[in-house]
Amino acid sequence: MRTAIFRNVQCATGVVRPAILFIIVEDVATRVAHMLYLSRVRRLWNELTMDRDKRERFVELGEARVRKATQMLRLIGNLSNTSNYEYSHEDAQKILSTLDNEIKLLRAKFQAALSRRAKDEFKLG
Repeated sequence: MRTAIFRNVQCATGVVRPAILFIIVEDVATRVAHMLYLSRVRRLWNELTMDRDKRERFVELGEARVRKATQMLRLIGNLSNTSNYEYSHEDAQKILSTLDNEIKLLRAKFQAALSRRAKDEFKLG
């Protein structure tokens, strides 16, 4: 049986973040002890993640995810090198239209969230 253990780990950016480690539990007594430990760790995990405010989480995750997405887009762009790859116009169009559709969905999600927020804010004067 595999059990998750949570620990704080310092990232390359210097931020201390929770990390999940997996261990193998072999006997019942050890399993029970680990289950009790994990319930305490889960409580601590929830307290730790709730302490971070929404803006901090947004900035941290947004920067990391945009960085990864940009990197992946560059790798997809490398597929256009005809010295290394062979593809048809239709293949390229499928890739580009799929990416365009995902960007449109992403934009719609952000715009919908922002417009909901604007409608919720009511002020007189």
